[in-house]
Amino acid sequence: MSDLNEKPGEAMAAGVAKATASQTSFAGRIRNYFLTSLVVAGPLAITVWLVWSIVTWVDDLVRPLIPPAYRPESYMPWPIPGRRMTTAPKI
Repeated sequence: MSDLNEKPGEAMAAGVAKATASQTSFAGRIRNYFLTSLVVAGPLAITVWLVWSIVTWVDDLVRPLIPPAYRPESYMPWPIPGRRMTTAPKI
């Protein structure tokens, strides 16, 4: 007991909590790293998927308005994000 006004159970509970927090096992740390990576990667993957879907949707809406001579698939041999290749590129 470090203080006369402190209850005996509180000091013991604080000591046990401090000991268990500093002595996590290897498996516990791996589990925590895995769960942390899910919390970070999940929203990131959803954001990338949403942006890709929106860009593709807008591209499909705008494509008919652009003359074929100015479309990238008519003169570029590699794919460009946001466009779908409907015909083979002319090399």
